[in-house]
Amino acid sequence: MGRVEFDNVTFLDLSEPDAVPGLSYKTDFFDGGHLSTPGAEKSSAVLASFLAKRYGLQSHRGDPAFSEWDTDVAEHDAYVKKVWGDRYPK
Repeated sequence: MGRVEFDNVTFLDLSEPDAVPGLSYKTDFFDGGHLSTPGAEKSSAVLASFLAKRYGLQSHRGDPAFSEWDTDVAEHDAYVKKVWGDRYPK
């Protein structure tokens, strides 16, 4: 993953080969520049890992104080399953 620091801002280049493990142009993009749902999840995992390591951010999955997020994720997953059906590579 390419990373550039400029004016106290970090830019991540996730388009470099192997920046996102398992990312496939064949299955993880709608077209040449827009991620599909599986591609977005893979890229989000890389970004989450970077943020956790760089800034010490923690996951709040299952934390009662953030239960609305868990509900939102469940609704999102149900929608994705409805749209993708058995084709969803999760």
